[in-house]
Amino acid sequence: MLATVAAVVVTGLFSGGEDNPGPFAGLWCLELSDAHEILFRVLQGLVVVHVLGVLVETLKVKDALVPAMITGVKRRRSDEPGADASRAALPSLLIALFLSATVAALLISQPPARTKKGEAEQGHSETNEDQRSEDSE
Repeated sequence: MLATVAAVVVTGLFSGGEDNPGPFAGLWCLELSDAHEILFRVLQGLVVVHVLGVLVETLKVKDALVPAMITGVKRRRSDEPGADASRAALPSLLIALFLSATVAALLISQPPARTKKGEAEQGHSETNEDQRSEDSE
């Protein structure tokens, strides 16, 4: 599922949607809108299967998986083998936040992608302006 999420993100960056193109749309002649749509539908299916699996496991084992996912703390039963999990260190969290903020800032600062339709409209409007100036002279 994580690989599918990564693929949706990457294909979204290279998608050339009409209203909201990705920042790298048209780069290297890649148009990944169709792949992005298909991968998004696959991801939706995987999420449904994942949630059903959590429900089945919770009911079958009588284990509170959802609160453990939210809080990061799982109360272990006395008959459950293994060691308790340790919490992640604060520096790890700070590094992850810094990296994600940096990537987000870089993506937001990208100039808008030019789609073929947008370029054609710009070229057409410039031609009309040139013709108007010639007509007025």
